[in-house]
Amino acid sequence: MPSQVPALPAFHVARPRLLDLLDAGGEVPLTAVVAPPGAGKSITLAAWIHDRCPDAVWVPCTERDRDPVVFLGHVAVALRAAQGDRWLDAVELLGERDPDPEDAVDAILKELEDGTAVIVLDDVHVAREARAVLSRLVERLPAGSRVVTGSRGDPPLAIHRLRAGGLCLEVREADLRLTHDEVDELVRALGAGLSIEATRILSERANGWAAGVQMAAIALRDEADPERFLAEFSGSSRIVSDYLVEEVLARQTETLQRFLLRTSVLDELEPDACAAVTGHDDAATLLRLLDTSALFVVPTGNDTYRYHELFRDMLRYQLWATSRDGAREAHRRAAEWYEGCGTIASALEHLVAAGDEERAYALLQAELVQMTIREGAVAARAAIAAVSDSDATLDADRMVTIGFGFSVVGALTSGDAWLQRAVRQSDELDDAGRRRLTVARAYLAGQEGDASRALGLLEGLVPRDSDDDVVVATPALELHARVWLHDFRGARDAAARSRTLRPLGVVYDEIMVGGALSWSVCVEGSLCEAEQLADKALAAAAELSLEDHSMLGESLRTRGWLCFERGDLQGAEVALERSVMLLEKPGPARSLVSTAALARVWLSDGRSQDAIQALSTARACLRPGVDSPLWALLDGLDARIALVEGDRERAEAITQTLAPSLRRRRLEARLELAAHKPDAALAVLESCDPMTPRERVDVLMLRARCDDELRSPNADASLAAAVDAARREGFTFALAEELFTCARRVGSLLRSAPIDDFAAAVLALLERVVPLPEPAARAALVEPLTDREVVVLRYMTSRLTTSEIASELYISVNTVRTHTKAVYRKLGVASRQDAVAEAHRLGIR
Repeated sequence: MPSQVPALPAFHVARPRLLDLLDAGGEVPLTAVVAPPGAGKSITLAAWIHDRCPDAVWVPCTERDRDPVVFLGHVAVALRAAQGDRWLDAVELLGERDPDPEDAVDAILKELEDGTAVIVLDDVHVAREARAVLSRLVERLPAGSRVVTGSRGDPPLAIHRLRAGGLCLEVREADLRLTHDEVDELVRALGAGLSIEATRILSERANGWAAGVQMAAIALRDEADPERFLAEFSGSSRIVSDYLVEEVLARQTETLQRFLLRTSVLDELEPDACAAVTGHDDAATLLRLLDTSALFVVPTGNDTYRYHELFRDMLRYQLWATSRDGAREAHRRAAEWYEGCGTIASALEHLVAAGDEERAYALLQAELVQMTIREGAVAARAAIAAVSDSDATLDADRMVTIGFGFSVVGALTSGDAWLQRAVRQSDELDDAGRRRLTVARAYLAGQEGDASRALGLLEGLVPRDSDDDVVVATPALELHARVWLHDFRGARDAAARSRTLRPLGVVYDEIMVGGALSWSVCVEGSLCEAEQLADKALAAAAELSLEDHSMLGESLRTRGWLCFERGDLQGAEVALERSVMLLEKPGPARSLVSTAALARVWLSDGRSQDAIQALSTARACLRPGVDSPLWALLDGLDARIALVEGDRERAEAITQTLAPSLRRRRLEARLELAAHKPDAALAVLESCDPMTPRERVDVLMLRARCDDELRSPNADASLAAAVDAARREGFTFALAEELFTCARRVGSLLRSAPIDDFAAAVLALLERVVPLPEPAARAALVEPLTDREVVVLRYMTSRLTTSEIASELYISVNTVRTHTKAVYRKLGVASRQDAVAEAHRLGIR
């Protein structure tokens, strides 16, 4: 949820001179408020927003924002919360697997060209690694918009260049110092009645430092000898930290002291979190007491607060100084609470602070995929960032975990960088660590679709029961790679080998391995066995309430393809869209396979433009230059689309780029048939040596087409052989689609014997004249919208992001994008707003 502008404390002193100063920065892109802790930066910025600039966007930065992607994600989410649909593109771009921060900045800048915004970045000094993107944002900011920063030092951007160009307004410590009158007003607001002379002394001693005045006033409320206190008081931060704040803390009850110290580990003081850390049942009451006592808490929402930074830092120092075990225990309790709430990034931060790095890395590995599915790529990257900067990352074994973690969320460039670091320090690893590194590198290769490299790394590696779970799970990785290489026997062997190893639970043993095997068997052409395996995996997931688990991707792909093979194109689309949705972030290469299958379904549904768009989306899942057998899958489908669209020249050009294979020969045969050369097609088929049931069915169907066009005396026998092969596994749609040109003869052959389920299904499909025609036209469109495109169009009128629309429709983000682009193309528009307007004009509801 976006952060709200902090409420002003009850003792807030109006300072119009500062608000006027901030107003004066309206003509320059940057206003930098720079001062040490306790100078009043955050309260001044909040007061300015409340009083002068209510439409400003408030973005409080935390340590997580050191990652440029996380930082920009928080900015984009805050902009969207304040200004709605304008920022959907930027939010969605940052939700990609491995977004380019510069592209995200440019998306924000593009939107600012159409409307202004004031972005207030508080505590921006922590976003130190976001320097490049913040500089790009500020330096290219369109006129009318501005960025206002609050920081302890110069903000992380090229401020000297902006200063030289007169492009920034700087508000420094001297500007923030309290005047004598402001000191007097603040002291009175805090309930410390001082004489005029005493107020003057305090103002001089504190040198206008707001935190010093506040803490002195609190101490003076119960001070019997104010003059003596002020005579000894120095407003320097060192003296305050060493003496005054401890004096304030010492005057509280023992219960309140313990509460203050233990809760200081929390960035946000939420009653349940405070109760978990302290064991205090009525944490909400204590928080309200702190607020009314002006003990350095700032309200952030309903019953939620945060400590003033200086006070929080002092409390944390005192906690560690007086009880290191107590500090670690507080962090451990906080981690348990956040883990229970599913806020994994915060849990990891507290585990690292507690020194429990082993638990932190175990939690990261266990929760990363689920968190990616549940909260998106930005949240997952934040979780990795919570551990990736700890001292433990100097350890090569930790580097392996972080690299593997980035690979799991699909951030393959970052994953590769960490694993390369681990490789350079691999001499520090023991045998188990080197095995983990090998598997992590193989996993990364698999995520990139490089099946040969993945298998090469795994060659000779035999998992042991003592190995990490990641290593024990290598058969599943091997299974995927072998399917992509069409090594179906090797895939079955890998699945069988997984059952001889230490059990890893139902999710791995039945859902992950069973689902991957179901797809291998499906591609092989053993449809009945594939259905049994997929149904078993899906039933196991349903029993465990894992309907949204990424491991279901293969089982759902199998189910979708089985629907396709049996002529249920709608059922195929639903299952395949869901498969893509579950795989698109954590499994780029596996998502590609599901997207390609969906494109094939759309092609058979007469939706060639949607198929082309899906194919483009699938190609983006592979890094250019990677040696992957999946390129051939995509190229073969591309050639098939070109053939359907009648572009034989393009189809032939693509086919010639393919390596010699059965896939290429089948395409060559189809090209000859498209050129009305059945004899040449038959000659190509003579060189085919099909090895799997699916390959045999394809070759037999193509031969039957050739013999039918040649009016060969073998035509009846060829047709009967094709029908018999298709009947064995239930290839109903393939038979009807491939042989629709001789539909009458197919129908006669099927009716010559008692009609079974297979024959009835094929006859029903033939009656629909496959390939299926385009749906009936809607409104006045030359190319009609499909039913699903109309549904997506309706959602465009909402403020939902593409990801949220996908969740509502239970389809993948890429599928929504495909539908959206199709809507834009068919309506002749280039934006969401224009699409809604044009649909309204045409009467499309």
